[in-house]
Amino acid sequence: MRRLVMICRHFPPSHAVGGKRPHRLARYLPASGWCPTVYTSPPPPASRPDPTAGLPLPAEVEVHRDWPLASISPAASDGTEASPSGPRSAPRGLGRRLAFQLEPPLGRGLWRGPRTAQAVAALARACGASALWASSGPAECLWVGALASRWTGLPLLLDLRDPWSLNFLQQDKAPLTRWFDAALEARLFAAAAAITFTSEATTAAYRRRYPTLAARMVTIESGFEPAARPPVAPTRRHGPLDLVHFGSCYGERRLDGLLRALARLTSEERAAISVEVMGRVAAADLRLAAALGVADRLRVAPAIPYAEGLARLAAADRLLLLGYGDETLYLPAKLYDYLLVGVPILALAPPSELAARVVAAGGEVAAPGDIEAIVDLLRVALAKKRAGDRPIREPSPRDSAEVGAAALAALLDRVVG
Repeated sequence: MRRLVMICRHFPPSHAVGGKRPHRLARYLPASGWCPTVYTSPPPPASRPDPTAGLPLPAEVEVHRDWPLASISPAASDGTEASPSGPRSAPRGLGRRLAFQLEPPLGRGLWRGPRTAQAVAALARACGASALWASSGPAECLWVGALASRWTGLPLLLDLRDPWSLNFLQQDKAPLTRWFDAALEARLFAAAAAITFTSEATTAAYRRRYPTLAARMVTIESGFEPAARPPVAPTRRHGPLDLVHFGSCYGERRLDGLLRALARLTSEERAAISVEVMGRVAAADLRLAAALGVADRLRVAPAIPYAEGLARLAAADRLLLLGYGDETLYLPAKLYDYLLVGVPILALAPPSELAARVVAAGGEVAAPGDIEAIVDLLRVALAKKRAGDRPIREPSPRDSAEVGAAALAALLDRVVG
């Protein structure tokens, strides 16, 4: 059994969605010959843990929660607070605008990275690690992994759950910061033995960006925990069409297309549809819902424990999946939660890998801005509900986290060998 140090800021019992992937990989890696030692942040405050965020880890997996100087993120960042989110904009005032323009890559993580890397390097030596694996975001984790790799001589694998320089959120940053981020990304990629992404589209985009590093880039999808699947509630012909979205809406993940489609329906049809978001929504969407007269059809609640969220999905008529506007480089983690539950998916996304996966799972897709197509999907879903047509699909073994862990173990074998 070889030992792997996994570097990740998010890890259960945190509600943060970024902890799902490393936790599930850590759970299944020992079966493929790699035993993880996880280096992560301290647990969340007593009022905010999720006791069901992940199934128990094997006894041999070690978790160290002592990330130096790591502040606990506000509740708004993990969805446990339902306050509306707003767009990020350049601050006012000359001093603040100048600081915004000169913000270094990784923010404070750039300065605390060396101290964190020292702790990681010491841990790697103490446990006899054969490799390091760093999962982003935040991108600070990649920086820490690269420094620890340099100081220990161990091979480094970088894991990007979302793109870095190709992320749409980069558009909100100052030009100088974007330039520094891209330069640091290129340097860290060059130092890595392998770089993994969660979707084929992202892998292809980065291979085009860094053609000399293309051979090091691999797709390892996220996955679900088969044992976490809840019982699916019986189909109900009566009551409103129950659309449920698991997680927060932010950035380009917006409800505006759905809200405009609801407003186009007749009053009778509109009254027969209910939308619930388990997380945060944009303040602009709440204002739009009120302006369109559909606010009574929308319910927003803070994030709930993971097992309760899955049970809520299992009782829904349709699982609402929102893409990031016109972005195509994402397979959101909630897709695997939806595939695990097996309830039909209604997705608002452009033609993309995500849209293809939804269709392959028997779901329905419309472009986020195609209001007429969304209206048609809602009417079809209403008709199917009244007919008791709610086909439940069994989860596919290929979407299990065990498959991703086996792929990561094989990659580690090649790198270390």
